[in-house]
Amino acid sequence: MDSSSYITSWQLALHDHAESTRRLYAEEIRRFEKWLPDGRSLLEATRRDCQGYLAQIRARGLAQATIRSRWIAMRSFYAWLADEDEIPENPMSGVMVGRADPPPPSFPEDDDLARLLKACAGRGLWERRDAAMIRLGLATGMRVSELCGLRVGDVDLAQRVAMIRHGKGDKGRFARFDAETGAALDRYIRARGRYRLGGRPELFLTRFGPMSRKGASAMLSRRCKQAGIAHINWHAFRHRYAHVWLSRGGQEGDLARLGGWSDPQVMRRYGSALATERALAAYDELGGVL
Repeated sequence: MDSSSYITSWQLALHDHAESTRRLYAEEIRRFEKWLPDGRSLLEATRRDCQGYLAQIRARGLAQATIRSRWIAMRSFYAWLADEDEIPENPMSGVMVGRADPPPPSFPEDDDLARLLKACAGRGLWERRDAAMIRLGLATGMRVSELCGLRVGDVDLAQRVAMIRHGKGDKGRFARFDAETGAALDRYIRARGRYRLGGRPELFLTRFGPMSRKGASAMLSRRCKQAGIAHINWHAFRHRYAHVWLSRGGQEGDLARLGGWSDPQVMRRYGSALATERALAAYDELGGVL
């Protein structure tokens, strides 16, 4: 039985995988087969062969995600061969490849944010609402669900504090905002009081009732289009909040408490964008090392 037949049988065992995944896996195994020295067959490959192949493609500078993809295919193929008693032992046993680091999260540029807020300028209720929502999202890093869940009584304009009753994991917390955001909220709340639905407890309203996550996303997309900028999603404001906080010397513990991050690794990833820029700035602040 030649190697192609074994690959075909293995593909049949992967019936619960997408066709594109099965095809990719087969291509990866054939690459490994071509690499094997001395005309050695796939069934004769040793653990040293597997390690050597992965080390060589790493030395060629392939992306970590690509290396891991090939490792996953090899691990699956040799586990199947071992389970089917086609080989005495699995040469991939104990051969590990780490996960690829996720790309740093992106967030909007200051110029785009200025244009976005300018698109919300106006004296109407909806302009005031949109400006208040966007400013509050930027100032606090709130999730869009948390913004939509705010009630009028949850915002203390004098203290510049918003109470989030049901954050992720149903955990409550307090978030502070700046004076300019407080002024934007005040302008909206005063206009809201004259609205026919102004007696409702929910802070952010639409023509039909409380603002929903879907409605908030549609609003932000519409304002981005009016501003002539690329689409921005609400979570990008959260990324920016973490980055700016850390770049200005804020402590991770305070950031986690105010932003509602329970997993420090996730919080650090949100603050990782432009980490090199922060490090270079820190060098200058130190005055160099010579």
